[in-house]
Amino acid sequence: LSTKLILTFIVVAIISGIVGLVGIVNITKINDNDNILYDNMTVPLSEVAEMARLFQRARVNARDLILYEEKADIDQAYSEVVAYLNEIDTISQSFEKTIVQDEVEAAFSEFNVAMKAFKEDLKQVYEISLLNKDDEAFAFTKGEMQETADAVRESIDKLIQFKVVGAQNQSDSNTATAKQATYTMIAIVAAAMLVAIGLGVFVSNIISKPVKTIS
Repeated sequence: LSTKLILTFIVVAIISGIVGLVGIVNITKINDNDNILYDNMTVPLSEVAEMARLFQRARVNARDLILYEEKADIDQAYSEVVAYLNEIDTISQSFEKTIVQDEVEAAFSEFNVAMKAFKEDLKQVYEISLLNKDDEAFAFTKGEMQETADAVRESIDKLIQFKVVGAQNQSDSNTATAKQATYTMIAIVAAAMLVAIGLGVFVSNIISKPVKTIS
């Protein structure tokens, strides 16, 4: 009798352990998915938004090169623009590490090409401004440099768009995972309850037979 009772309690303990283990696994999976959403989608979105802000500042300051006559002022304005572009480079390096989508990788490559062209155009505007050829510099900023700036802006817009889509897809995946985990836990708990009830009936029968025999 004692052996059968011990085995019954062991079975109940194993079932409880399985329920707990499944719960831990599901919670860990959901937590990992939330980390993916934050690290690979939410943080990069803030980074690319900052890149867009800095680039806009760089574009505005680049035009100011034309307004100055003195070399010191032109150099100062140029240094400010370069500083903004360096900040963008630093942020973009961090952003690159979070790329998990092919379309984002392609858009990021476009961004790098456009940024390289913009930096080359900026240097040319700087050199023209040093010569105080304002009309030529202005025409250049409205022509070729405008095209490269638009290319940078469009590539940044693509990065934002693709990251938003990726975040939505990851969120949908997280929701599906949470629902699946809930259904799994309900099924396992229900099965565990049925087994526990069955074992309870089994133990009750084991105990009641000797009692009936004695009585």
